[in-house]
Amino acid sequence: MKNIYIKLLLLLFASSVFISCENSELESYSGKDDVFFEYSLSKSSSFDNGQGRTEVIDSVSIRFGYDNPVKKDSIIKIKMRLLGTYVNYNRPINFVLDTSSTAKLGEDIELLHDMSYMDANSRDGYIFVKLINTEKIKERAITAVIKTAPNDHFLANYDKIEEASKYNVEDKMKSNIFRIFYDAKNGMPILWAAREGDFKRAFGTYSIVKFNFICDVLDLNYEYFTYNPSAGEVASAIFSQRFPLALTNGWKLILEEALQKYKDENGEALKDENGEYIIIGGFKP
Repeated sequence: MKNIYIKLLLLLFASSVFISCENSELESYSGKDDVFFEYSLSKSSSFDNGQGRTEVIDSVSIRFGYDNPVKKDSIIKIKMRLLGTYVNYNRPINFVLDTSSTAKLGEDIELLHDMSYMDANSRDGYIFVKLINTEKIKERAITAVIKTAPNDHFLANYDKIEEASKYNVEDKMKSNIFRIFYDAKNGMPILWAAREGDFKRAFGTYSIVKFNFICDVLDLNYEYFTYNPSAGEVASAIFSQRFPLALTNGWKLILEEALQKYKDENGEALKDENGEYIIIGGFKP
């Protein structure tokens, strides 16, 4: 009988430990639900960190300038995910422009809260921001750092939850922060100017609209087409490193498809700032 009592006591103790651990694990999920940027659950197949693995996506680069006519602003849609329970109504998502941004609220960017919500009965939602094409971004790129903020529906502190760490490759990449880099630089980049013949063979004659189109389609930035002679960099070597023939041939096919898509969607092929049709590779306007 004594052994039976001991076994019962051990069983009760083990049960209480299990319940305590279970409650501890669930503590992060109690109370209000939360939202986080979808990037923290996905990885980019196009970016390698040099160590044989891809990094999670926490940013996007936007370039103005290739639309016909050049657009004044651009509305960006950013996917969000739910941590918590489904409900049968849309829930607004709150977010702010972080103080680390170089973009100014109301001047360079607008936060479209009325359009931003978590869909009913879904784990998916979206927030929307409007990027404004101002004079300053013709000279330099600016950064908008978007950060989730609490409201009556969501805590907006997912980066503090332990489970978030297993989705993030680096601690600095928080799942409640998303960065937007954008500009509208128009001058010919120094590398293109130094190797104009090579670039002409690859992409045709330079124009502002064509350059911005190439950057947008291939997800490149202005700095990719520059180099630093004062640091001993040589234009021919940098061009060969960044634009090998096999790579540029593949890029031309992608750009040809993008030009055809633009033509199909707009009823006319893309034109540059001089009214001439953009031609890359074998694309026919």
